[in-house]
Amino acid sequence: MSRMVQPHCVSCDETSSQSVGETCDICGDVIIDLSAQQRQRALEERLRRAQEAVQGMEHAQVEGLAPGVLRELGGILVEGMVDGEALTGGEDVTRGEGEWETVPPELMMGGGGGQQSSSVPTSSACLSKIPRIIIDSRSAILHECVLKLEGGKEIDATVGELGKEPPYSIEGVFAGEVAGGVEGKVALMRRGGGVTFAKKAAEAQSAGAVGLIVVQNIGIWPYVMKDSKNEAEALGVTIPVIMIKRNAGEQLIADCKCAVGPKVSITANKIGEEDGCIICREGFSVGETVLRMPTCSHSFHEACALQWLKAHNNCPVCRRELPTDDEEYERERRRQGRNYAGGGGEDNNNNWEELLFG
Repeated sequence: MSRMVQPHCVSCDETSSQSVGETCDICGDVIIDLSAQQRQRALEERLRRAQEAVQGMEHAQVEGLAPGVLRELGGILVEGMVDGEALTGGEDVTRGEGEWETVPPELMMGGGGGQQSSSVPTSSACLSKIPRIIIDSRSAILHECVLKLEGGKEIDATVGELGKEPPYSIEGVFAGEVAGGVEGKVALMRRGGGVTFAKKAAEAQSAGAVGLIVVQNIGIWPYVMKDSKNEAEALGVTIPVIMIKRNAGEQLIADCKCAVGPKVSITANKIGEEDGCIICREGFSVGETVLRMPTCSHSFHEACALQWLKAHNNCPVCRRELPTDDEEYERERRRQGRNYAGGGGEDNNNNWEELLFG
């Protein structure tokens, strides 16, 4: 009798309890059936496209930006396509869809500006694939989190949907990575290694840590840590668990390699109404369904987003383009060298699923 293998989500590099073709219960992307070899080929193809975009950036016409600045932005694009070996320790980590950690608005607009306020509807097939998330009391979308270092430096973070539930505020000495000597301190772990977030938190807690910082190891941000296997309660995880983006984690590790770590505080609170859906200007509530845009991860009430996307083919926040069913529009988009990833380079109307959903 063959053993059932749980689907692997290409975008977040985690094992999901959902089936192929369904929405990943960890990151919200659509799960596709790819072998390790296919995933590697997909990564190589995305990296090739990013490198081509960078090489052509010095010829781009973006108002107010010099060619040198464009090349620097292009470097951010390529860097966000792959993992840094410093965070994976050289282990073989399957990489997902590359993302900018902070996407330059000029690139989001589509090579050189593109259709910044399109009135062409989004493709109906694309609309059906955009992830929906039902909000519960632990949903990260309801909370904001800040990691504050001694000296005043602040680092944006996301709360994990496991461990202590916000609101909370803790203080402690930063102990660095879990390797002993973390009792009463705030520990740090790197994402990955085949260990779930719940097990990482349980390990830190059993070592005496009062909180855990998880460093993202790929460029996707924001990212939501979920207890996908429902282990946290059984493992007795009660400490706060937060995540910071990859480059912030690298800097934090580099800055804190000293005998006595700095004091840190972690504060998590519910977001205000002004931080909710920018379409209706109302906050998010438990039980509501939100739609999360592919690649840029901006979220809106499902009804609000559908009303917008049935009239426009771009994100209401960053204007990143989505595919349409308008053949003439698609021909013009390709002629201008705009693609759905927000930069230059060739694509066609048949590969939008791969570009947007991995």
